[in-house]
Amino acid sequence: MIKQLGEDSAKLFTYEVLGIRTTNTHDKTGAHECAADLSIIASTTGKNKEIPITYTVELTDNGEEFYVEASGL
Repeated sequence: MIKQLGEDSAKLFTYEVLGIRTTNTHDKTGAHECAADLSIIASTTGKNKEIPITYTVELTDNGEEFYVEASGL
């Protein structure tokens, strides 16, 4: 949101990820495909918009971090 709106405008919203669910797990890589709803709430009005997103999550090679790639944003 900062890239699209700028830092000051992005601060006018809060974000929540709701209804997280795993839709598939890759046995070979351990990567998970997931779906959720991204809730975007305007701080000034309280208006809320939810959009469906999908994402993949996998452990990095060093085993210390997660790599997440989201789509639908």
